Amino acid sequence: MLPIPKHLKDILHPTGNKNNEKQVSGQIICICGCDTFKIKYVGDDKEFEHLNAVCHIQIDESFYLIVKAECVKCKTDHLIFDGHLHGWDGYGSREDWADKIKPDGKLYTCRKCNADTHTLSLVINSQGQEDFISEGGPEYDKEDWVEAFEWIRLSTICKNCNTVTKEWIDCETM
Repeated sequence: MLPIPKHLKDILHPTGNKNNEKQVSGQIICICGCDTFKIKYVGDDKEFEHLNAVCHIQIDESFYLIVKAECVKCKTDHLIFDGHLHGWDGYGSREDWADKIKPDGKLYTCRKCNADTHTLSLVINSQGQEDFISEGGPEYDKEDWVEAFEWIRLSTICKNCNTVTKEWIDCETM
């Protein structure tokens, strides 16, 4: 079984032959079959050139890292990652954040050509089902182990100039 969270089950298409219970790599493809998106995010990109990744941003008393991808063909908006809902920390606090209003995201544009359409791929790392059961305890549903992943990495490819931005998001979720 692969560590694909429920919210990505229909749009994350595994690639390569190294996928297993502790890691999955794949490409985001909309349910309509399109692989091109306009990406909006809430995060700190001020030090992107130095850190080579978008990081959490503090707004008021909370920290945010959110990525949404809007399909250019059917306009479906897919939530790819929200640090308050996804990953180990998000899994444990999702009920506290599920109904909260989130800040608006900004459109991601290519740093080379300024285009705003990209493909999106990701890698999710997990400690696996057994670790989730032993760490989470009896109050956690053992089938939810895919929700409590430990790390997510998102990479983009510009559809205009083919610039690859590896690990655009590189976030530990524990």
